Amino acid sequence: MFDTFKFLTQEDRNLLLEKTRRRTFKKQQMIVEQNSTLQAIYIILNGTASVQVIKDDSEIEVASLGSGEIFGEMSLIEAKPTSARIVANTRMELEVIEGPLIISLLASVPGFATRFYHSLAVILSQRLRETSEKLKL
Repeated sequence: MFDTFKFLTQEDRNLLLEKTRRRTFKKQQMIVEQNSTLQAIYIILNGTASVQVIKDDSEIEVASLGSGEIFGEMSLIEAKPTSARIVANTRMELEVIEGPLIISLLASVPGFATRFYHSLAVILSQRLRETSEKLKL
């Protein structure tokens, strides 16, 4: 489940697992609204979701997410409202890691912050690389 966070140790993963919350969403159900305050990271266990931006009353799909991928990390890192909305394309199961848990682990577990942010940096770098490739069309 936490393969996405490739630099976390097994102990780090166990600490997160103890406090995660599993959520299920139906097809077409709104998971996250654009411009909402979100202090959590969502890990997709199964199913797919559409990442959509609403601009000038138009709905633009900017990405699709599937099993093993995460969302919510940008809002958590920046403490800003979400830049897009997430809608379930299929029935979905997610693990939710609440922001206060992450913040607590960042402060209390030696080395966790380095491993956690290194993992997020790789994820964000991969997304940026994929987006850049799409724009080269």
